[in-house]
Amino acid sequence: MLNQIDRVFGIFIIQPIVILFFIYIVIRILKRNRNLLTITLSTFYILSAAGFIINIFFLIGTLLPVDLTLILSILYYITSFLVIFSQIFLVIFLFLLKQQDFSSKSYILLTSFYGLGCLLILLIPGGIDLGIHTNWIPRYSWIVLIIFYIFFSLIIFIPTIYLLTKLFISFQDRDLRRKFFLFMIGIFSMLISVYGLVLYNTWHDPPTFRAIWSIISLMVIPAGLLIYNGIGQNL
Repeated sequence: MLNQIDRVFGIFIIQPIVILFFIYIVIRILKRNRNLLTITLSTFYILSAAGFIINIFFLIGTLLPVDLTLILSILYYITSFLVIFSQIFLVIFLFLLKQQDFSSKSYILLTSFYGLGCLLILLIPGGIDLGIHTNWIPRYSWIVLIIFYIFFSLIIFIPTIYLLTKLFISFQDRDLRRKFFLFMIGIFSMLISVYGLVLYNTWHDPPTFRAIWSIISLMVIPAGLLIYNGIGQNL
């Protein structure tokens, strides 16, 4: 029962707020300027919001008195892929900040490699248990969690730490450093939310963590705001 309550709270209350907030940020960013930097950062927000939107349709589908097993499974995998795939655009955004000559070839190769890796992890046989028998609550295996954590850390988290450190050191202006520090907090909070989301879908017993995480996951709202206020609004 507790699992269902925290799930409904997260999907029908938290996620709509995040969706509207992310859409608002995208409008503000693209209205101010349209270049590779702003489009890349906006893509992160757009893909994340799209994933949350599809997730709402997924949950609505689980409540309907008809058998939608195939459709619901497809919707779930799409929403999961979009949310974790969106993170690569934060890394590319940092690469673009550090070196303006980041090539299109590198852009395509990095997104393709990460996207393929995410897809393969999601499709690990027996890695995600989902269906009527789980009440449509996804249950990740610990193997999936470990593989994803290693992959995500190597491709996203570690490069992010490196790039943020390099960029922070390169700034001399005190006000710029202060804004970039807020940006860093936003980035780290967003990455932590991904680690937490995977753990949320893996650690089901006891259900206490899932209930607590439903509240903590609200961090994506101030995180998105810090990313925008720190750097995004000045692009």
